[in-house]
Amino acid sequence: MLKTIQGIYLNGKIELNEIPENIPPKTPVIITFLPEGNLEDSSHKITNYHDLDFLAGTWTQEDEIEFLGHTNDFSKIDFSVN
Repeated sequence: MLKTIQGIYLNGKIELNEIPENIPPKTPVIITFLPEGNLEDSSHKITNYHDLDFLAGTWTQEDEIEFLGHTNDFSKIDFSVN
């Protein structure tokens, strides 16, 4: 089982943001040091990948607005019984 928990390296020790549950004592771990910075800020960044754009093309903002306008009704749920 793999489990990921954020933490910081401080004075030679790793301080975890939360205590993992259901982890047996002396379970091996791997520590990866991330670039300096605030983890809370970096964890919310969204990376846009464009490596398949040439296969599928891309949409402009106008294309997205038009598509969402045409498909908006699909998000509504019909609870009526026929």
